Amino acid sequence: MRWIGLSRPDGFKPSLNLIWRPLRRQNRAMQQLALLFRNEATLRAALEATEKTLDEVLRETVTPLSKQIGDRWKNLFQDRGDLQTLPDGTMTRRLANHEELPFHSFSTGGGMVATLLTRLLVTHLATNADFCWFDEPIEHLDPDVRRHVANMLARVTASGGPVRQVLVTTYEEPLARQLASRDGRQVHLIDIRQEAHLPD
Repeated sequence: MRWIGLSRPDGFKPSLNLIWRPLRRQNRAMQQLALLFRNEATLRAALEATEKTLDEVLRETVTPLSKQIGDRWKNLFQDRGDLQTLPDGTMTRRLANHEELPFHSFSTGGGMVATLLTRLLVTHLATNADFCWFDEPIEHLDPDVRRHVANMLARVTASGGPVRQVLVTTYEEPLARQLASRDGRQVHLIDIRQEAHLPD
């Protein structure tokens, strides 16, 4: 093979290594780039499949819970619109004008009730927990809702589900005493100020 036109006037003739070395580097760089593109395509496909699977699992598990939470909400609040829980866990309440009220705009009492309903239902249906604990769940509720929620909490263990004990801290002593006197087998009061069981 002859190299015509590649000679410099001083007689220097480039070796094949000088010509091929940059071409090999470029070829290796192109191979690495092709590998990176293949890896990226694989990761994108895996991410898409994972997201679709997650959406499907959430839809299949949250939708039945959402319906039950909504039904229980309606039992407490016939006039406050439907409570909806989306597969991503977002809660909204449908207003009379068909607008959606986001959870962060619920009243304090409405937010507490939605949270209680969700926690009780998830504890009841989706865990092996046999107890749950609520810290002052009825303190910020209006009197009617307070009574409904207190009754609901008092009846949780009577439903025959896995939850055998519900611990509730409250300053609403008259309501707690009323529940204990009505159903002493289900409701037990403990006054931590005295560290003694209160009589019925």
